[in-house]
Amino acid sequence: MTNHLIELNQFELIRVSGPDAREFLQGQVSCNMDLLNDKLSRRGAICNLKGRVVSDLRVIAEGDNCLLAISAGMGEKVVELLNKYIVFSNAEIEMVDDNFTHYGLLGDTTADLINALFGSCPATPDAVVADGASKVIRLTGHTPRFEIWLAPGAHACHKTLKDGTQSGQPDDWLAEDILAGIIHIDPVLADKYTPQLLNYDLSGVIDFNKGCYTGQEIVARMHYLGNAKLRLFHATVDTDYAIQPTSVVTHSAEDTIKESQILSYVNQPQCNQLLVILPLAAVENDRSFLLDDQPGASLQVQSLSSEE
Repeated sequence: MTNHLIELNQFELIRVSGPDAREFLQGQVSCNMDLLNDKLSRRGAICNLKGRVVSDLRVIAEGDNCLLAISAGMGEKVVELLNKYIVFSNAEIEMVDDNFTHYGLLGDTTADLINALFGSCPATPDAVVADGASKVIRLTGHTPRFEIWLAPGAHACHKTLKDGTQSGQPDDWLAEDILAGIIHIDPVLADKYTPQLLNYDLSGVIDFNKGCYTGQEIVARMHYLGNAKLRLFHATVDTDYAIQPTSVVTHSAEDTIKESQILSYVNQPQCNQLLVILPLAAVENDRSFLLDDQPGASLQVQSLSSEE
């Protein structure tokens, strides 16, 4: 497989700085900040008091400070929320523009290219290798892939990357996210879903062994006491039927038509893919799932993703 370089423009960055930065975040995010270090990033979520996900994030160590990478359009909302709780901490929050150039690198021999650029390659998901301010992070996926954050002035890296790859498309990256069961929270999805509905409790985004954080009591209760009736599933649709922004998944249940919202999708030449929240009972009973706006468009539901 040819290595593809994809420009990623879906990030906003927040810096939490100061002596209490990590302690403060430990009480706000679902991942365990004690496990964060210069060689290991963490995926997590910020929840509201009702246990719904405000934003997902990736935390990266920056010395004693922390960088939070979140979906574009979520920065002001997250800063406003965190500022409500930071009053008694010796820490500060700010949106930052460090002029990183964000790339996604996707392909079977990407590790060789990373080794050539950075001198070593992150070996496991979420691992980080840094060269000065520039960073490379290994992600999960069916195909080896990395996020690369190039700092200003890294001109040689830019050239090496572009010379050693072909240009890819954002949909190529989105397809890998869908295959891995990864949902990123944008302004449309914020505050609507519990971590359980997004499989965050299965994928390691929620750490059930850490201390308290905002919404933790509700999130933990649902995990330990509740039986999930709905889950996020990966599904595919034949390429004869293109998924539309207004498409809804339907199935028959007790003489009524039930609807399920599509949270993420991509139409590609080989296979149209989507992530959708479906009733577990309906999946287990092999119900037929359809696209409401395209008669004959039947979904093939895949296994639950257990890790990201």
